[in-house]
Amino acid sequence: EAGVNLKDYRNALEAFRASGKAYTDKAKALNAQYEEAVKAGEDTSAIVEEALSLNQQGLKAYKYMQDTFLGMG
Repeated sequence: EAGVNLKDYRNALEAFRASGKAYTDKAKALNAQYEEAVKAGEDTSAIVEEALSLNQQGLKAYKYMQDTFLGMG
């Protein structure tokens, strides 16, 4: 155990997994919205803006994981 509270670790890991799933679900929903808007000939600019914002969040999370868990920072 090395002084690690296993319950807290598992809770944090589950929260991390839930966040990842929510991010993936949002990305899939945006992709579906974009595809439908393109098919319908609708303006996609709002969807693209939202997707760009989500992508920035993903890049920040990825950097955090690299810096924190992989020691690449």
